[in-house]
Amino acid sequence: QLKLEDNLPALLKGKNVIIAGDEHQMPPSNYFSKVFDGSIEDEDDLEDENEVISFKNAILNIESLLDFALEYKFDKNHLDFHYRSKHPYLIDFSNHAFYNSRLKPLPAFNRNRPIEFFEVGGIFNEHINEEEAEKVIEILENIQPYPSVGIATFNITQRNYIRRKIIQKQNIEENEEFRQKIQDLEQAGLFIKNLENIQGDERDIIIISTTYGKKKDGRFIQSFGPINHTKGYKLLNVIITRAK
Repeated sequence: QLKLEDNLPALLKGKNVIIAGDEHQMPPSNYFSKVFDGSIEDEDDLEDENEVISFKNAILNIESLLDFALEYKFDKNHLDFHYRSKHPYLIDFSNHAFYNSRLKPLPAFNRNRPIEFFEVGGIFNEHINEEEAEKVIEILENIQPYPSVGIATFNITQRNYIRRKIIQKQNIEENEEFRQKIQDLEQAGLFIKNLENIQGDERDIIIISTTYGKKKDGRFIQSFGPINHTKGYKLLNVIITRAK
């Protein structure tokens, strides 16, 4: 996520330059800034991102230091060993969809099922899914013991709603047990983040609130905020690969 202009002095001082990065994760771009709040659901609402750029002006439009390295044919070396996931299923989708099955994950450490899916049938209204938020809190209540946990949402409105509901529940006087559990989880690194802010994080357990779904009238518009857009796959890749 480094910008070329911020790192040019370092490039000019070095006799050898090594740049590490992942072209399938987020660049330092405001490309998604109009949709992170969940308020834009139609790709037509975005300005045209596909204007033709001449080769002469290409350098002025490079988004990141990594793009500069890729554009100017730096020697490319892959680090193929995937170390985060303690079960290969956790990286399996991204490995096939984005990395051409190149990654070599660790073997499974145990027989536990690494991915669980809960269909709560929530309603997507005002950029919030209340039923999913309640399910997230229920999962937090039942987690034993206290591993590191992260909560990831597909828009910032849902992120703020979940955070608000947790605080409200903590503030109810008779909820001492829940209040203590959240404090213990926070000490272990609990976070609540939306797509924009989760890159670089990892936790033992990631709870993902996909947020989008049927509206009150029963329609399910196949729109998933910034993930629908041209570079949205990078956001998807990031959010589904945070869990250890």
